[in-house]
Amino acid sequence: MSRDYSKLLEELAGEYSRHAPKSAAFHKEAVKYLVDGGSHTKRLIQPFPPRIASADGAWVVDEDGNKILDFWQGHYSNLLGHNPEVVTKPLAEAFEDGFGGQTGFTDRLQVETAEIICKQTGSERVRFTTSGTLATMYAILLACAYTGREKVMKVGGGWHGGHLWGLKGVGYQVGFEVVDSVGLPLGVTKDVVVTTFNDTEKLHDHFNQIGDELACFILEPVIGAGGLMPATGEYVKAARKLSQHYGAVLILDEVISGFRFRAGDAGALYDVQPDLITLGKIIGGGMPVAAVAGRAKIMELVGREGGRRVKFTGGTFSGQPAAMLAAKTILSY
Repeated sequence: MSRDYSKLLEELAGEYSRHAPKSAAFHKEAVKYLVDGGSHTKRLIQPFPPRIASADGAWVVDEDGNKILDFWQGHYSNLLGHNPEVVTKPLAEAFEDGFGGQTGFTDRLQVETAEIICKQTGSERVRFTTSGTLATMYAILLACAYTGREKVMKVGGGWHGGHLWGLKGVGYQVGFEVVDSVGLPLGVTKDVVVTTFNDTEKLHDHFNQIGDELACFILEPVIGAGGLMPATGEYVKAARKLSQHYGAVLILDEVISGFRFRAGDAGALYDVQPDLITLGKIIGGGMPVAAVAGRAKIMELVGREGGRRVKFTGGTFSGQPAAMLAAKTILSY
């Protein structure tokens, strides 16, 4: 027989409201204009989220002056904590010198940051974007274009962002064969095959069944939303060998693991070089930076030469100068 905790939860909500009255008041206003009061569901804790006024290192301070120890650290993005001086100081100096707020052009920082990524990950080409979701989406597009195939394989519990290929096989509560959002065309999601994380035998079975139809296998070396569990060496090496054997593109999604466990990709810890790698979070130094990197032969499908290309032309804020400065600074730290 389950217990009723509603009264306790009501008391705790009341105590929380008395502890943070300004955040409570801001939330009442926020829901009038923002869906559920914010722009990211995970941040909107019940009964209301703290409204942050400042942040430094491991701590954030809300509008009521409450100092909160932050283990979340920007969706795992802040390797050096919030607003590290090593990043904020060069940004402030750049803005003072009239550099950083412009967009619509290119500059040396993109070159210098891309060079670091290539050298540290073994990649041959890089293209920047602004979020991990876009990076994995473009990587899958590249894989489909390169192979001429349409099936995409991922692991159950793996999160690769909220795009057409990323919203199947996410939540174990409803089952990994279920699409995790309404509004998606089933014609796309039926081509997403879900395998089992760290089950090498099942991986062999899936490749043996559909390997000749696979455009790519996308894998996190450390599965993020699925529990921050590392892949075994046997599993990653099998993924590399099987992808190569069947002509599928191996994508290591390192939006979480990249530059976290070493100054480069986590794939190197397994002695595995993927065909494509996606990066984000840490590489932005607190700014919105992500990237797709990998083999030149695949990456050049977004270039100008040749016939029909993958439409990875970039967004308005791709390679934005302030973001690139933060990225170069954190990657050089």
